[in-house]
Amino acid sequence: MRGTIIDAQTKQPIPLVNLLLRSTHYGAATDSAGQFEIRNVPADLYILEISHVAYKKRFHVHRLRAGERAVFSIEMEPEVIQLPGVEVTSEPAALKRLQQAYASTVITDTQIEQTGATRLTDALRSLAPGIFDNPPRRGGTSRNPGPDRPQFLIYLDGAYVQYIPGSLDQIVSVVQIERIEISRWVGAAPNFGPGTSDRVLQIFTKKPKR
Repeated sequence: MRGTIIDAQTKQPIPLVNLLLRSTHYGAATDSAGQFEIRNVPADLYILEISHVAYKKRFHVHRLRAGERAVFSIEMEPEVIQLPGVEVTSEPAALKRLQQAYASTVITDTQIEQTGATRLTDALRSLAPGIFDNPPRRGGTSRNPGPDRPQFLIYLDGAYVQYIPGSLDQIVSVVQIERIEISRWVGAAPNFGPGTSDRVLQIFTKKPKR
């Protein structure tokens, strides 16, 4: 199952679109050319959920037959989200407590480039050793859950990304990353959104130069 996601108005490809076959663990994300591929999908009736932070969510129903190589070209409508202005103030003491509570590991694009990593998982293993281990329980030790099973919530430019086992490298290309922030423990996750993990991985991409 593969295809291309394009902007309904400009007809340009849309990168970083999340695709999920609902009620399954199958999914993918589009690359810089707006293309995606979901492999090894068994024959069945599926609802393909297509989402991007800047576009209206879409659903595509398809019955995949045995041996079929389904190819899609799907258009997405832009969605303008207007947010009210917010002014944030904080006393120095309160700000200090907040900084202590959400201490982060920050990985820059320069550091990623220096590792020579071509995949997100390789960059994380090199610059954040142990990130794929479960946090140690009180009085216990950490447990490694596998090569690509992150025990944290994932956010891409502030948008929650539903993690699909084996798809971490498809979320974003390392050349598009400006920085990565890893918040560890200290009750971080409940303040970031859904899930039960106590670590948060935030990925920020490079913005186009004007």
